[in-house]
Amino acid sequence: MGNYATHNTAQIRNLARHVPESIPLGFHWCFGTFGGWPRFAPDDLGRAVELSNAAVEAANRRVDWIHIPTLNRSDDAFYRPLQNLRPQGARVFLGMIHTMPTFKERFEVAKKYLPDFGIAVYCGFGRQSPSDVPKVIQDHRQAMQFFRARRAGESA
Repeated sequence: MGNYATHNTAQIRNLARHVPESIPLGFHWCFGTFGGWPRFAPDDLGRAVELSNAAVEAANRRVDWIHIPTLNRSDDAFYRPLQNLRPQGARVFLGMIHTMPTFKERFEVAKKYLPDFGIAVYCGFGRQSPSDVPKVIQDHRQAMQFFRARRAGESA
């Protein structure tokens, strides 16, 4: 386990024990937003997967969800580490609602390595300027249209 994961899992272990089992617990990883998104662009999702696995283990309780952002990349190398994700029952959400012209390609590549996941915006609404919210909502609509078309094609 990388040094960054060891440092963070000590905090997770301490904090998670104070969250009652009746309260959902989840983890959101971030590529940073200071000065623009992403603040850094990893070569692949390997470190996010490693940190997710370590966090789930360190929590020592049920983890309900894990949110991992994705970049505007549709290459296998970026998503391949997802095959090593061990969520232990946590629902995984990939933050891929952005850069919608490449959404379909990114979704299909990710699905090869992680067959079951939900989708979300890369970060959330908290860091969006109010003027960007209509665009983010439109991106969500485009994602829903993709899934409706996909479902219709599967049932045909």
